[in-house]
Amino acid sequence: MVRNTISLGLIKNKTMDKMLLYFSAPWCTTCQYMTTIVNELSSEINLRIVNVDEEKEFALKYQLEGFPAFVMVDENMQETIKLYGGRTKEEIIEMYNS
Repeated sequence: MVRNTISLGLIKNKTMDKMLLYFSAPWCTTCQYMTTIVNELSSEINLRIVNVDEEKEFALKYQLEGFPAFVMVDENMQETIKLYGGRTKEEIIEMYNS
């Protein structure tokens, strides 16, 4: 189970310069496949997991077109990059470091 799940009240960290939001759903097969990779990454990068079924309003803010979705945000929670679908750990780290 993913332990780094988003808490909307605590999401903005004034010391961060970027954060990767991972939007997933329990019914999404690709999201289930990505669980192991996302769990590993959550201890390596500033990553927050958003369950779209539980946080619908927050997910709507980013106008997502599918799941899983990776959205890189800046210190103001403004989207800088958005990717959809299954990704390798290396691809996600590359996105985070770009």
